[in-house]
Amino acid sequence: MDKAIGLFDSGIGGLSILNSLVEKLPYENFVYLSDNKNCPYGNKSQEQIINFSLKNSKKLIELNCKMIIVACNTA
Repeated sequence: MDKAIGLFDSGIGGLSILNSLVEKLPYENFVYLSDNKNCPYGNKSQEQIINFSLKNSKKLIELNCKMIIVACNTA
């Protein structure tokens, strides 16, 4: 199985980006990570957002994603 492209967002807003990618890249596999625990990011400090983003990226790396897309307006 080919490695997946990973996306993360603080919630579900990035699903629109995922939908566009699925349409444009139908033969790719995708993993979507939604950080509902820390959502929304908009009221968090810059340091907190960086830490959340690093944690989300590390999780996608653990899942062996070949690419990570930050699908979040506030990260």
